[in-house]
Order: sequence, then C-alpha cells, then structure tokens
Amino acid sequence: NSIEMAAWKNQFKAHPDIEFLKQENISEVIADGLATLYLEKPRNPIDYLAKWLLNFSKQEEKRQVFEIREKRRQELKKKENKEIKELENKKKDLVKNEKEDAKVLDSFNKKVKETEDLIDIMDVVSNHIQERTEATGVYVGRLEQLKKPITDEDDDKAHIDESQPWVIRWLDSSKDHQFMIDQTLKIEEGVTNDVFKEKEEQKEEGGEEEEGKEKEILEEKDDMNSVFISEVVREPRMKFFKVPKLGSFFAVPLV
Repeated sequence: NSIEMAAWKNQFKAHPDIEFLKQENISEVIADGLATLYLEKPRNPIDYLAKWLLNFSKQEEKRQVFEIREKRRQELKKKENKEIKELENKKKDLVKNEKEDAKVLDSFNKKVKETEDLIDIMDVVSNHIQERTEATGVYVGRLEQLKKPITDEDDDKAHIDESQPWVIRWLDSSKDHQFMIDQTLKIEEGVTNDVFKEKEEQKEEGGEEEEGKEKEILEEKDDMNSVFISEVVREPRMKFFKVPKLGSFFAVPLV
C-alpha cells in the first residue's frame, strides 16, 4: 500500500550508503562517467568506466597540485607586492625625514649664526646635539675661574680672584640631565679636562695607564682634542655626579 511504500522510500533516502554516494565529489563524478559511457557505448563498458575513473583520478590529482602551487604563487606574489609597497613607503618617509631633518638643521644653524653669544642658546645647543646623536644626555660647560662672592657695593671686578682654581662649570644640559647645571669639575678631576690639554701631554698620560684600560683619545682636527671613554665604569678617573651607570662618554671642546 501507499503507506508502506512511503515508509520504504524514507528508509531508503536515509540510508547512510545513499547519503555517502550523494556527495558532490562522488555522485557528480559517477554521473559524468556514466554519461560518457552512454555516449561512447564501448564494447567493454566495465573496463572503459574503470579506466575513465582512473584517468579522472590522475587528472584531479594534477588539478589539485596545480591549485596548491597557484595558491602559493599568489601568496608569494601578494607578499612581494606588499614588501615592494612597504619599501616604497620607507623611501618616501626617508626622503620626507631627510627634508624635515634638513629644515631642523638649517633652523639650528640660523640660530647659531644670529646669536652673538652662544651662552644665550645653550639649552638649544644641548638638546639639538642630543637629538642628532641620540645620546642619553648632553651637557655644555665652560672653563672658568671660581669667583669670589660680592656685595652690591663692589665694583664689576670684585668677583675676580686670581688665586682661585680653574674649573669646568656646566652651564646647560639636555632635559634629562639638568642636575648637571652649575656643577663644577676641578682641573685635576675627571677626564673632561683632557680636551684642554696638549696632545703630547695626553699621549704621555695614556702611556702610563694600566694595560687593558679601555680609553682612547680621538683626534678630529690638528687643533682640536676630544676624549672618548668606551665604558665609564671601568675608567678610574671618571667623575660621577650621580649613581654610576653603564655607558660611554664623549667630550669635545666648542671652539
């Protein structure tokens, strides 16, 4: 009867083997093979269908390999284009930064030329040097003789005392090292005073230093000394105004 027939159809539709064969990658392939078999009508249909399926399998494998390679090629091409674009953007940024850097340098040079006394722009000088060198800190000092205290009744030379020692007094510094301002360094202290010594005197002192000491004197011009300490905590002559920290030290005279 119709009820039993409907139940049988539903059971047949729900059978797992039927569901498995209804998958697109199976049913469509079998359907194409059977359609080809019908059109060709070979003498040995079983052998023909078997060879057709084997050939289809090989072609499908090649197609999958091609798709994988093509996908990989597209990914590499996309990555290459991204790297090229990033490189172009970096070049543009570099050109832009160079132009901005040139403007900053021109502005600084203009301030220096227009200033009658560099003391007036020492804060500009120290911060500019720090930005250009990426140094941890920069401070600018001047070699001067200690002054006597004066009163309102004294004349303009009352502060001069020839018996007082010469020192380096720090006039200004970059933002993070303002504790150095007005600090003084006696002529016999530290290594900074070496920039004011004759080169021959520096060489003689360097020869007396213990072996392995990491210190060297850099000579940029015949008439200019500079002092470089590769590691300050290993230099016994180094004068510290706060807790010692690892790092290098470089001093040049502003002449």
